[in-house]
Amino acid sequence: GGLTSIPAVFVGSHIVSLTLSPSVSFSLNVSAFAHNAFLSSVHFSGSGSVSIEVRSFVGTTSLATVSLGNSVVSIGASAFEGVSALTTLTLGTGLTSIGARAFYGTSIDALSLTPSADCTLGADAFSSIVSSIATVELGGGLTSIPAVFVGSHIVSLVVGNSVLTIAASAFEDLSTMTSVTLGSGLTSIGDSAFKNTSVTAVSLGNSVVS
Repeated sequence: GGLTSIPAVFVGSHIVSLTLSPSVSFSLNVSAFAHNAFLSSVHFSGSGSVSIEVRSFVGTTSLATVSLGNSVVSIGASAFEGVSALTTLTLGTGLTSIGARAFYGTSIDALSLTPSADCTLGADAFSSIVSSIATVELGGGLTSIPAVFVGSHIVSLVVGNSVLTIAASAFEDLSTMTSVTLGSGLTSIGDSAFKNTSVTAVSLGNSVVS
């Protein structure tokens, strides 16, 4: 409907499932659903652009499934930090920014981040993921990959053709990583980007110059 924001009026509530489909620009305010021990699923759709503010879902100890449709444009810092029950995450193509520690300490088992335009990734956005992440796919309009996976457990990494740079130490010490596929657009890979992983073979295109 025409709802434009939700303030922190559901903190500690007993809501089990949340579905939002705004038709206008919409903001989920700071700590809007924080510390809700019963919330198990979140689904965003609709045509209005959606901003999820900082710490919106911190402390939602039962939250296992999050589906963020193409209308979601930003995810604030620590929005889902420490939500260790979160295993299933679906991200839409409208994202332009993901804040620092947004999914820090969750248990997502796969990640596909393929926005239609470039997306800014904050520090440690996907660091210290508790579980093994079978596949991480990064592409779409994404142009750079910073070190936002520190201490996570990625097995397979697929980097799309849109990515131009991989930062220094981006995947350093991720010993679970055994498979890497790099796109044709890469021009720069930073020092120690894949240091101490378990990758045995990587194919580099002619575009990589440093």
